[in-house]
Parts: sequence; C-alpha cells; structure tokens
Amino acid sequence: FALNHYGSSWSSYSEKPGADTAFAQTDFDGLVQGQSSWLFGAGWGLRKLLQWVHVRYGHPPIYLTEGGWSIKAEDVSSGTADKERALYYYNYTSEMARAIKDGIDVRGYFAWSLM
Repeated sequence: FALNHYGSSWSSYSEKPGADTAFAQTDFDGLVQGQSSWLFGAGWGLRKLLQWVHVRYGHPPIYLTEGGWSIKAEDVSSGTADKERALYYYNYTSEMARAIKDGIDVRGYFAWSLM
C-alpha cells in the first residue's frame, strides 16, 4: 500500500457536503502551519492514518511515498537554516516509529523537498 501524507486537520461531521463533497468540516486550530496555505503539521495525524490503513486494508505493507514541509526562503542561508523542516521530519518519523512498534508494517518513507 502506498500513500502520500503531508499534514493533518481536525474534522467533524457536517450535514451539508463541502466543496470536496465530503460531509465534514475541517479545522486547523492549534496546528502548526507551513508556508503552503494547505499545510498544517501534526505527526499524530500520520500515526492515526497508518493505523486506519492497517486495519481497513488487512495489515498491508505500507510505503509513505511522499511527505514534507514548506518554508519561506529568500536565499540559500535562510533555506538551510530550516528548523521547522527538521522538527516536522522529527515529529513525523517519531510517530511512524511508534506505529511500527505497534505492529504496523511500514517499509519506507520518502521525504519531499530536502533540497
């Protein structure tokens, strides 16, 4: 099983479908935001997704084929001093390690935007 995962949000039921036709409202309250308007980080969201895939699809091997964090960089110096990206990967790989300890068969994680 392969999937891409960048960020998380809070979701709650909505009686009317949203723009994506889902009957859910999303909220990003309390979550860290990357430079991209749609990117909110929460490593626990990745772990919950891995658990859901594990149960829903009968314990398949899982490959995270894409994930990453965006920051604003005006020059090389500011682009290499990217504490936020390091924290993102630390948080997400820590939660992935917890999922593996829980018995989820994660076989790979491919980072995006390590430039």
